[in-house]
Amino acid sequence: MGFIIHEFAKVPRPSPEYQHQSNAMTLVRYLVPEGQFISRGTAVALLENWWACFEVVSNAPGKIAKNLFDSVPGITLSVDTPITLFFYEPEDLPKEGSLFDARVVSVKRQKPRSNHAS
Repeated sequence: MGFIIHEFAKVPRPSPEYQHQSNAMTLVRYLVPEGQFISRGTAVALLENWWACFEVVSNAPGKIAKNLFDSVPGITLSVDTPITLFFYEPEDLPKEGSLFDARVVSVKRQKPRSNHAS
């Protein structure tokens, strides 16, 4: 067993088709309680903006140490704001990519397509 590293899950930056001009998302609820061990692929939080609902998904097994806004449901946070403190073993880090990703779980609205003629 190696040493434990901590990292924060953060409010993700959605792909351009789901980005909102406010550059923020609302934390709907946490999906995993503090102290629980999770496996790779576990969704830890549900967020939403004007365009869609998202899950923050872990790309490594570990333990949820602290849900930072558990006592403030419905808080709106800027992209890259830490939302969860996560403990993991160094050997469990993903070989490529980030420790957390955003997954679109439902689309609320479609952005209109631009019809600019050149």
